Amino acid sequence: MATVEASSHAPMPLLKDELDIVIPTIRNLDFLEMWRPFFEPYHLIIVQDGDPSKTINVLDGFDYELYNRNDINRILGPKASCISFKDSACRYFGYMVSKKKYIFTIDDDCFSSTPNANIQVPKMVYWKYISLPNEWTLEHEVPPVKTIPDVAI
Repeated sequence: MATVEASSHAPMPLLKDELDIVIPTIRNLDFLEMWRPFFEPYHLIIVQDGDPSKTINVLDGFDYELYNRNDINRILGPKASCISFKDSACRYFGYMVSKKKYIFTIDDDCFSSTPNANIQVPKMVYWKYISLPNEWTLEHEVPPVKTIPDVAI
C-alpha cells in the first residue's frame, strides 16, 4: 500500500471533484457509517425509492442531495414516468442530475468488509491488472459468432 509523507495538508481523495456516488434507497442510510472513510469526501446523490412521504435519514458529515418521486415529477414533468420506482432503477435519475465526469453507484444493502473477514480490498482496481484463470477462455464462455458475408443488393 502506498503511503504519503506527513504534511500539513491531507492528501486529496482520488477523483474528488470528478466523482458522484449515487445511492437508490428505501431505508435510512445507517450503512454509510461503515463506508464513511471511503465516501465522506465525495458528493452523494440519494434517490429515495418508494413512498415519498417517508423520511430518509442521512448521517451527519456527508455532502448530499436527496431526491424522491415528488422531486422527479417536478423536475422531469410528463417524462418522469421513464424513471421506474420498482427495482432500484430510480438510480438512473441520479445519473441524470450528476454533473460529474464519473459516477459510482451502490445499493443501500451493500456492506463493507469487516476486519474479521481477513479480506484486503484495494481502494481502486484497474482492469488492466485483472486476469482470468487460464482455463477461462472466451471460446468456452461465449457462443460462437456467425458472420454474414456482405452481399451486394
